[in-house]
Amino acid sequence: MKTHTILLSLLWLGTLPCLGSADRPSQLPERYRDFAIYTTSRPDPTNPAQIEMSIQLVNRGQRSLPTRVELNPRPKLGFKGGSTELDLAAGQMTTWQLTFHPPDGLVKEVIEGAIFFKSTRARDLFIAVRGPDPEGWQPDSEPEVDDPSETLVITDRAQVVATYAPRVRIDWWQRHPSSTITADQRVEPTVTLAARGRTDYAILVDVPEAAERENTDFQGAVADLARCIRIISGGAELPVVVSPEQGQRAIRLRFNNQSQWPHPDAYHLYTTSGGDVMIESGHVDGLRNGIYGLLTDHLDCHWFMPGTLGEEIPQPGNQAAVIGQIDQRRCPAFYSAARTNWGGGRWNLRNRNVARRGRIMYGHAFASLLKGTPELYEQHPEWWARDRAGTVRIFDQETGWSFTNFCTTNPQVLDMIARKINDQLDGPDAILASIDPNDLAPFCLCESCRAVDSSYGADNPDGRFSTDRMLHFANEIHQRLDPENQDKQLGFLVYGWQIELPETAKPGPGVTGTICYMDWDYDHTRPMNDPTAPSNKKFLRLVKGWGKLLPMMGYYDYPTDYVHFAPYGQVMKLREDIPLVHDLGVTCMVIEGQPIQATSALNLYICSRLQYDVKEDVDVLVEEFIHKFHGPAAEPMRNYWLGAEYYTATLRPGPRAQDRMTRIPAMWEALDGYLKEAETLVANLPENQKRFRDRVAFQRDGFELARRKCAIRDLVYTRQKAVKPHALTAENRQRAEDYQKWIATTRQRHAADDSYWPPLLPVHYYSSLSNFVGGVLKKLDAAGVPSASD
Repeated sequence: MKTHTILLSLLWLGTLPCLGSADRPSQLPERYRDFAIYTTSRPDPTNPAQIEMSIQLVNRGQRSLPTRVELNPRPKLGFKGGSTELDLAAGQMTTWQLTFHPPDGLVKEVIEGAIFFKSTRARDLFIAVRGPDPEGWQPDSEPEVDDPSETLVITDRAQVVATYAPRVRIDWWQRHPSSTITADQRVEPTVTLAARGRTDYAILVDVPEAAERENTDFQGAVADLARCIRIISGGAELPVVVSPEQGQRAIRLRFNNQSQWPHPDAYHLYTTSGGDVMIESGHVDGLRNGIYGLLTDHLDCHWFMPGTLGEEIPQPGNQAAVIGQIDQRRCPAFYSAARTNWGGGRWNLRNRNVARRGRIMYGHAFASLLKGTPELYEQHPEWWARDRAGTVRIFDQETGWSFTNFCTTNPQVLDMIARKINDQLDGPDAILASIDPNDLAPFCLCESCRAVDSSYGADNPDGRFSTDRMLHFANEIHQRLDPENQDKQLGFLVYGWQIELPETAKPGPGVTGTICYMDWDYDHTRPMNDPTAPSNKKFLRLVKGWGKLLPMMGYYDYPTDYVHFAPYGQVMKLREDIPLVHDLGVTCMVIEGQPIQATSALNLYICSRLQYDVKEDVDVLVEEFIHKFHGPAAEPMRNYWLGAEYYTATLRPGPRAQDRMTRIPAMWEALDGYLKEAETLVANLPENQKRFRDRVAFQRDGFELARRKCAIRDLVYTRQKAVKPHALTAENRQRAEDYQKWIATTRQRHAADDSYWPPLLPVHYYSSLSNFVGGVLKKLDAAGVPSASD
């Protein structure tokens, strides 16, 4: 694996040929996702020692692609290399056949190569191949698949498990529209908003009080506008006024409800012949987005992570805040979008990822509508989910992550729930209520509930296929809404026991659902539409099927490692999945962006940008993040972030990619090496560049938090979570106690200035981490292994 690490460094550092043009080469596909490559394999039917490899080349774009693919020889795999060249027509898919002769005892090898469009080397190519699994090996989690014969266990002499084709390093990113406009791209005549501590501009708030002029988020954006221009210009103070003085130029925030706006959060940003800067919208949220559009797209202000440390505001040598002529209209990609960073606070608004205030968002709600207690289970067992014998299926979890479901057909329950939902929907601002079951709690198996299943032709013997019943319940509650609430919506998660398509039930016009891309059932090593992932083929079918059923559909994803808090490359997946679901008709986005900032910052940032505009060029966003956030440490930190992508993308297909990532020793070794390089580069920076040193230190803290946890896990537990023989030793006790102390010290250091540091972990995950270490120490106590301090 060291060979791979070295070669990756050469590729990403630009030692090998790259897209070396100041402008984007015209030979490239219009969009990255217009071209795709997939690889499958099978033993040669006439010679099982030989493996046949089929490489699919797909052109999803609108124009022909002159394509050349080159693969280097891989002697350890018995592969001689190869190349093919063709004109790949728009909409065409073609297959290239190759063979290799793997040796006995193969574990894993990676074939390396490149993809060219005409003469432009555009992408690196990695095809991962694994040998047969040991006898008795089983995956940690079985995927959700349509075909039960599709298995994760490898029995062939060798099997291709992944194809990864990232773009080579680009140097045209600064001239691409997804990046901030550079000085030489400004349209003349330029406008100087402030310079060297002086300005003749004011911020004019032309917003009626009735239009939420005092809205906290809007006022925060106005304050950011004044603050950022002050920093850029060396101290100029722009007054915030409601009417300008005679002759005073202004950045004018104008409420305009006369125009037809495509979305409440849409805005029009433009300059006038008199030198004013106009931001217009029909809503204060659109004006807020326009402010951050001006700051990010034109003044190079960025918020890469939450906290002061995550902010990058330029301080040019000429101390001038300058823009060119502008005429820009922008609109969120989705009807509704919730914050992508759950610990981000204002970070989400600054990155414009919230649409319609995220109002079409809902979660597990049964317990908030009717929560069980031992007394209620005894007094009214008929209210609750019961088994066939009538016993309540109690599911109240000690940690509070889920609770017992109620019976969805009991008349008293239906009346109680309808009353509570009507109360929630009372008032003009309430537009939706959640009717989602408790998290993975079992459904009822009473005679009445089973009769509902049967009426739709649904076979649901154990309550694990409850989609038809869920839709029936949603429709029943909607019919019980008060007349003034009939045009409002009820929402549930297409998740757990209600993710399968229904047999015959249909959602009513007021029922909406959000489909959840559950990483414990589906594949997060590759994009959703990659046909080499059996579970993703099923999930894509579900997305398309639910899209035809639901009047409004949401999409819910999990782009962080919320189990081990480790590096987890998801950019190569997000770049395809978010635009894809938009194309498939998803209108509402919910990203469960757990604020595990140090190891997931790039994932969260890319989610945020794509959630606002699915047409952004992800490679451009990545380069801007790496260069501007990491500054002098950009080179090794590029390798760090893209290394996480490589190790994720070359895993075998299957669920729980986070866990499998953490069991690759070469990944930990490689990323540790890149961090050490970065630490050396920032060690002696001057005080005015201290932020770059702190950013690398923050990455190191997150990396160590995950690495130490996983090291203790691997020393103490088997993959099946049983304690390993001879694991309960004094040395492992010392490791656990040292880790416990390190967590406390690191957490205290970050908490001492929590406005500066981004969240390393959310509070509830510190509890999870404490339980993990405490569990190890309890086992050591039970085994009589003393503490070093005893």
